[in-house]
Amino acid sequence: MLFFSVVVLIAAGWSYMKPFLSEREKQILLLVVPLQVFANVAIVVIDETTPASRNWFSWRDIWHVIDILCCCAILFPIVWSIRQMRENAEHDDKAARVLSKLVLFRQFYISVVSYIYFTRIIVYLLDATLPYQLIWISALANEAATVLFFLFCGLQFRPVVGGMNPYFQLDTEEELELIGQATRA
Repeated sequence: MLFFSVVVLIAAGWSYMKPFLSEREKQILLLVVPLQVFANVAIVVIDETTPASRNWFSWRDIWHVIDILCCCAILFPIVWSIRQMRENAEHDDKAARVLSKLVLFRQFYISVVSYIYFTRIIVYLLDATLPYQLIWISALANEAATVLFFLFCGLQFRPVVGGMNPYFQLDTEEELELIGQATRA
């Protein structure tokens, strides 16, 4: 649940400096994240029961499909944010800054999509096709993908000496607004 919440918040442009989410993004979060958590809990419970029980394979497949659909639905706010940034770049004089952020968000978006599809689809297919003796390979692939994804995100959002991290650079207008808010508080 925390993973998907952070992905949506970062991709929607949320930060400590400028917290905002549109109503559509809030509705998606409130609907999809709990459904995602419920589907993952159901998958764990079903995996712990025996395949001999009635409709075991059907329920396992249904919950995996719901999980994949939730993964797809959680990516919509990322696409909307990229589209919004592209539109802002066309109508705003700060086009170079917005376009540079668009490139950064596009890299983040591609990494999130790759991670989600690999862990939800490829690992599931490995699990379904490998013989019992080699089932550990799917768990290894899942854990390796998770480590690589979090390393990539950690490197992208790491603190940089001199404040040169492009994710956290502020315009002078934004800096003045933050200073004004700080003095009022």
